[in-house]
Amino acid sequence: MKALKHPNIIRLLDVIEDEEIVCLVMDYASGGDLEERIMRQQRLSEEEARPIFLQLLAAVQYCHQNHIIHRDLKPDNVLLDEHGNVKLADFGLAVTFSEEGHLAEFCGTPEFSAPEMFLREEYVGPEVDVWSLGSPSHVSLPLEWRARRPTLSSPDPNTEWEVGQAWTDS
Repeated sequence: MKALKHPNIIRLLDVIEDEEIVCLVMDYASGGDLEERIMRQQRLSEEEARPIFLQLLAAVQYCHQNHIIHRDLKPDNVLLDEHGNVKLADFGLAVTFSEEGHLAEFCGTPEFSAPEMFLREEYVGPEVDVWSLGSPSHVSLPLEWRARRPTLSSPDPNTEWEVGQAWTDS
């Protein structure tokens, strides 16, 4: 993550570790995260949502150009600086990818995960991030609609997929 240098990606400034803990020193995003902003305002206008989503797209495109997939894109991981600019964060599940290699690991937040992850199908990488970009892009939806989103607690991936499918059909 330290190698990623993009205005819409949170910077990792330093790593401090000892035998017991690892501390990551990163930029401070005083504007909180996108989920908090959505919940506070209950709705973002298209004019507010558009620049946020375009900045998020730029950050993800930069990652993919550098062969990195995030695998946990969601509003909670989209931080905002004091000017409201996007700072993509939480690269804890990020991995490098190659066009020749394939991944099959299910990770991330189930509500925002791509179908191939639920089905344990192989994926190259960028496609799962592209699917997940739809979750932060829902920022202009009313709070009442988002509140209907089910929580996924079943460890069975088929059950999770059925719940996810029901959510998209509602």
